Amino acid sequence: MTVVNPKSISGITSITTASGSDNLLTIHTSDANNTERFRIDSTGTTKIVTGIVTTLTATTGIVTTLTTNTTKVGSGITLSSDGDVFFTGISTGNGSGLTGINTPSFSAYLTGTSPSISGNTNTTVVFNTEDHDTDGAYDTSTGVFTVPAGKAGKYHISAYGGIDDIDDGTYVRVTVLKNDTLIPGFRAQGHCSTNQRIETTGLSGTVTLAVGDEIKVQLFTNDGVSTGMVIENETCRFSMFRLAI
Repeated sequence: MTVVNPKSISGITSITTASGSDNLLTIHTSDANNTERFRIDSTGTTKIVTGIVTTLTATTGIVTTLTTNTTKVGSGITLSSDGDVFFTGISTGNGSGLTGINTPSFSAYLTGTSPSISGNTNTTVVFNTEDHDTDGAYDTSTGVFTVPAGKAGKYHISAYGGIDDIDDGTYVRVTVLKNDTLIPGFRAQGHCSTNQRIETTGLSGTVTLAVGDEIKVQLFTNDGVSTGMVIENETCRFSMFRLAI
């Protein structure tokens, strides 16, 4: 064992680093028995003698007070007491338990009969089928995502769409609205070069949202002549997730 400068720390008689057959890092205090108070063994297990630590304080959001014999700290991290010692352990995994990261999150698209659309009219796209929706914040009957309580923050938004059977020289425009007002920068459009073909466009970006903000996607074409124009299902998707920052 190697003693590491214990005299510079009040109340500590020795700090030993891992060496030899014991392979331990230990800390001893200056009581009558030179009691060992803390150790980490070669497996990474940390032990703190019961009675010395009554409150465990760590990084904000991990744990502030130990009140039970076993406390889980996030996915795969466990704090527990066993007899005269206190243990911490971290297990590996595939991350499936980290459900709080980047939520709310949803993705929706169009299925069924392609909806008709009129020229020179902003039309809200109702993406009627969800791939997933962690918080139930997207409404497949209205096409509106509403920021849930406690979930304000920065969100990434992606929106894509297309219209079939528009005329040469006209365009398709997609916009994303917050509370019925265009979000700055969330507008994109594509111009059709051949009559009666599908024209698509899309965009993505990040925006700060408050609780209760409503987000929706609209499509527009300046083609006021063509008949039979429809929103092309296979080109349409709307997704959002809150950034973990």
